[in-house]
Parts: sequence; C-alpha cells; structure tokens
Amino acid sequence: MDISYVDIVKFDGERNVLLARCVWKGSGAVEVTGLPEFVSDLQSIIDPFGNERTPTDGLEYLDAVVSNFRTPYLMATAIQKGEPPAAKFG
Repeated sequence: MDISYVDIVKFDGERNVLLARCVWKGSGAVEVTGLPEFVSDLQSIIDPFGNERTPTDGLEYLDAVVSNFRTPYLMATAIQKGEPPAAKFG
C-alpha cells in the first residue's frame, strides 16, 4: 500500500508545533487528524487553480494542502511517502 502524508505545523517562536496530519493510503479519502479546531478548517480548501478540494479528492487534496500553507509561521511539509511517525499534536 502506498501511503502519502502531509504535516501542518506552526512555529511558536521556539519550536514547530504539529497542528494536523493528512494521510492518504493510496485510494479513497484522505484521513485528517489533529487539533479539532484546526481540522475543522481543513474540510474544504481551494487549490492554486481555484478548485475546491476536500479529503475525498485524495492526492489532489494533499497537493492543495501543501500549496495553501506556506508562511513562515504556518506551513505544510512536502508530501512524504511511507508510514508516518507517531504524532503528538499541539
């Protein structure tokens, strides 16, 4: 099974804080986990071409997450391959 994932982190001045993780297992919807107040904002995002993307869009959704979170204080990692490490949110 091909697993791809993206972590969304914020920089709090001293360290990176994991807010959410989006995991796609090669088919079906992306599983979004993390801090509830942040995860609720990830149910629908806009990709660089103006298309609405939701977790049911799979890999296209992961691409949209990466392109939406690119600031010095809040960013998404590049799409990573393989089993994600254990997550500690917040």
